[in-house]
Amino acid sequence: MDNDRSDDPKRDDTKRQRLLGAATAIGVGLGAAVFAATGEAVWIAIGAALGIVVGAAIGYREQ
Repeated sequence: MDNDRSDDPKRDDTKRQRLLGAATAIGVGLGAAVFAATGEAVWIAIGAALGIVVGAAIGYREQ
């Protein structure tokens, strides 16, 4: 069987999903750091939301 999947359209989606997941995790981490400093739990959600937005913007910009 041929295992070369460089022309597989699903490969781009997987890369985009990993990028979005990584950006979300970074956003949550930054939100948790701000939460630790301020005591306001809303910063975790704000960090996650910003991570999603940034990850989506970068992922679709590469398209």
